[in-house]
Amino acid sequence: LAAIYRDDLPVSPHPHVDKLPSVSSFELQLVRIGCSSPATARINIYRPPSTNIGVFIAELSDVLAGIIVDCNDHLLLCGDLNCRSLNIIGDSPQLTQVQ
Repeated sequence: LAAIYRDDLPVSPHPHVDKLPSVSSFELQLVRIGCSSPATARINIYRPPSTNIGVFIAELSDVLAGIIVDCNDHLLLCGDLNCRSLNIIGDSPQLTQVQ
């Protein structure tokens, strides 16, 4: 994963990155954009298509919960989640809350 940005935009590793739970189903990058309060926390995610969707949803939920509880930044979630064939209702009822 990479974050490409202009040199006049303040971007740094997010201070909460070391507090996040470890994950096995996706790659994660967490950076802070801006220096004003609140700044923006950008979460970059790549989930390989071969990983288990149920494990991914559980791990993503844990990561987001950890960020939301400890962080006052605005959140921007970006990435390739590889969930093209996901049936929102059948595969995970919790996803109906993410809209």
